[in-house]
Amino acid sequence: MANFTPLSSSFSDTPLVSAAAAAAASSSSSSSSFGAGVDEAFEDEACSICLDPFTTQDPPTVTCCNHEYHLQCILEWSQRSKECPICWRLLVLKDHASQELLAAVETERRLRSRNLTPASMVAPHLDDDYDVEQDSYSDDSDFDEHIMQHLAAAATSRARHVHERERQGSNRLGTLPVYCPYLS
Repeated sequence: MANFTPLSSSFSDTPLVSAAAAAAASSSSSSSSFGAGVDEAFEDEACSICLDPFTTQDPPTVTCCNHEYHLQCILEWSQRSKECPICWRLLVLKDHASQELLAAVETERRLRSRNLTPASMVAPHLDDDYDVEQDSYSDDSDFDEHIMQHLAAAATSRARHVHERERQGSNRLGTLPVYCPYLS
């Protein structure tokens, strides 16, 4: 059996992931409709990466292969591997905003590994919904700000997801399957 080291220790110096986690925490904690700690909707559910339970402040992010992880955990995992930690399928998130964030983190990882500036990178996978031109990044802080915009959108979407789960109770049988074009 392989020994794994915690991801948080190896990526604690990654400014993008740390900033993303901080923004997600502040975004979700600003919502007064959610309580602290583990709630009934997440009872007996835990992230397969860090093994911590899901909470209303840190709900699960679902992959197209239907595995659930904390957003920060799967972002950190994506720095090492492009496959799901459980089934080894291509890592694709069901939530569009979270998938955009995952793609942006991958873009930044490639930029940093090649020592390129963000202005020289063309990323055709980004949607026009964010009204961002790729040549507008003048330095890393501009790119980080763009990532934070993606994170804010993801946090909003996740808050809606948690609210829907609370309204539906713990009955997951009523949820509709989400089409994932990447696995077709």
